[in-house]
Amino acid sequence: MTMRRLGPASRAELAALKRLCYMGLDSETLCRRVTGRLTRALALDAFCFPAADPSTALPVHIVHEGRPPEAFDEFLDRVYLRSIISDIGRCAALPRRVLLVEEMLEGSLGGRDPYVDVMLRPYGLHHEVHLSLALRGTPWGHLCLSRRTREYDREERALLECLVPHLRAGLRAAWLRAAMSARPDVGIGVVLLDGAGRIEMANAVAERFLASPGAASGLAPLAGLRWLARLLCRTLDDDGVLTVPLVVLGHGGGARACRLSAERVPHDDGSPRTLILLEPTRFTETPGALRALGLTGREADVACAVVRGATAADTARQLGISPHTVLHHLRRVYEKLGVSSRPELALRLAGVARRDQPGGTR
Repeated sequence: MTMRRLGPASRAELAALKRLCYMGLDSETLCRRVTGRLTRALALDAFCFPAADPSTALPVHIVHEGRPPEAFDEFLDRVYLRSIISDIGRCAALPRRVLLVEEMLEGSLGGRDPYVDVMLRPYGLHHEVHLSLALRGTPWGHLCLSRRTREYDREERALLECLVPHLRAGLRAAWLRAAMSARPDVGIGVVLLDGAGRIEMANAVAERFLASPGAASGLAPLAGLRWLARLLCRTLDDDGVLTVPLVVLGHGGGARACRLSAERVPHDDGSPRTLILLEPTRFTETPGALRALGLTGREADVACAVVRGATAADTARQLGISPHTVLHHLRRVYEKLGVSSRPELALRLAGVARRDQPGGTR
């Protein structure tokens, strides 16, 4: 039904966008090239495109245009965790994938939201549409497209609805490639952020995470760390510790897999600071990350144990299930990942076997 709403020009644009989604681009390049085409096709005045870590909904990088970098400092201070519009996890749970801002505000108290006051009105942006790039509640990204004049018409929204599953597939495939090729660093990264989220100190390992393109504006790997710091400050007690099991920062050959741990540490004068540790880990060491491959929780547990070298009997004892059940889950893992043996499974999860093909439906 949605495709029927598209005229010839929109169909051609959708075909070009779909080609981009399946070119095997890293996530940041994909985000930039897609938003470049959409800016021309829809006459956009601004956009913001965070690619999300699927297990945490933390943004791992953000491509944006039309707002100054300081707008995102305002976002972190005044909007994040206070706005239903900017809640990527909440949007991922909604049944619809393309929504206007006013539709997202339906039912909210007074129809007001700090996102509108901080990210739209100061820049004269009156019309914005959001694309939630989620699959079965797992967020892979969130695209916001803004214009000063002219509402989004029916055909434009139909184009975006058709684009969603393909763009989500491209982001998912890029994340999986990065995750399976990511290598743990040789040491633990340490970052100390002040109360405003600015870096006070970072060791050499952390500097390697923060030195990728765009880090100076706070919108590359640092973005995820700053989001984590804000989350920590607003959800935990003074002595609380927050741990994120696995996040893949960076992309392509520069991707690193790490476990993020954050803790509040007061300054001598009592002002708040956040200490973040980036501990090396591996994609295949984290069952939660393996679920991104389409495995169930139990299948991920079994796959993780097998890659570590555990026998069926060992795995059964560890998981409290029978060896027969272990083998059943292992057969399902083989089927889903297109392998036929334990060595192939290990190679597949290491990113050496055939490259994951993007797929999935809404």
